[in-house]
Amino acid sequence: MMKYQGAKIESVKARIILDSRGEPTIEVEIQVLGMKVSASVPSGTSVGKYEAPVVEPAKAVLIINKLGKQIVKREFASQQIFDDWLKDHSSYANVTLPLSIVFSRVFETLPRPRNKKLPKLMVLVFEGGTHGDSSLKLQEIMVLARTVRQGKKLYTELKKALKDKGIDTDIGLEGGFSPNNISDKQALEILTKVFSKKVRLCLDFGGSYFKGSNTEQEKFTDDFPVFSIEDPFGEDDWQSWQDFYKRFGKKCLLVGDDLVATNLSRLRKALRMKLINAVIVKPNQIGNISDTLEFVKMAKKNKLKIIVSHRSGETNDPFIADLALAVSADFVKFGGLARGERIAKYNRLLEI
Repeated sequence: MMKYQGAKIESVKARIILDSRGEPTIEVEIQVLGMKVSASVPSGTSVGKYEAPVVEPAKAVLIINKLGKQIVKREFASQQIFDDWLKDHSSYANVTLPLSIVFSRVFETLPRPRNKKLPKLMVLVFEGGTHGDSSLKLQEIMVLARTVRQGKKLYTELKKALKDKGIDTDIGLEGGFSPNNISDKQALEILTKVFSKKVRLCLDFGGSYFKGSNTEQEKFTDDFPVFSIEDPFGEDDWQSWQDFYKRFGKKCLLVGDDLVATNLSRLRKALRMKLINAVIVKPNQIGNISDTLEFVKMAKKNKLKIIVSHRSGETNDPFIADLALAVSADFVKFGGLARGERIAKYNRLLEI
């Protein structure tokens, strides 16, 4: 778009749009030098209790439009100054984040690494728990792929194998297959048979929302080629996290999502207690771009792997693909290769 050169924002307008679940969310449009640019924000289904609060969308629109009258009268010399101003005026993530994203988009404030590092893909293939009407208790079962092309190939091969076995191929909220006639163990066995033992599995237990037993985390990690395991326990179950890390921290990635909630203070505690070696990054958990970048900076300083992730209630905005490249993320989670709002992120990676 443009580098910031003292250009003033001329107008700010918020509106309600629908996310991928048909639920209301926020889109913001700003105008600078006659150019209109928009951004929209997602929301989660399994929401951690340490995420930044949100307000009812209709109220968020009123707040943003009210703030907009102040924004057009001010100059903001940087993303940090703009985000600090937003935090002084609202604590709601669905108020501050769309404004923060659209500001970064207009003035190109995201970092620009010299060498573009393309992240590997954690492609969603099965989903259960709170994400679908499924017999699966695991929230997400993903396979690791190097490229979008490889990910699409794996997804298509699995769909054919499931059909051949008479297993449901209906999809859940995030584009993964959501069968109601197999168990988690059977799903993992199918993946290892279809793709051979070389497949690398990424599991998200959903922490506080997981309805299985606490022995399944260890059993699945022992019995299958698990590359990463996300939120095996609830966000306040520090002891279980610590015990699990001592046993499996060198075998696979132990990923904090709800545990750290893209929050620096939560991350500091997890690092101090040695609970994780990878983190999920979700801007709407913290509510602005500047704090998201500070979170990534601290995680990298401590040699954690970075995984930029979508939410269950997504929009077609591909911002997280740009964010992943800007921070040189190691991995991305964009969902299954089946729904338009997920494909938008994969397409953005291909475009870049």
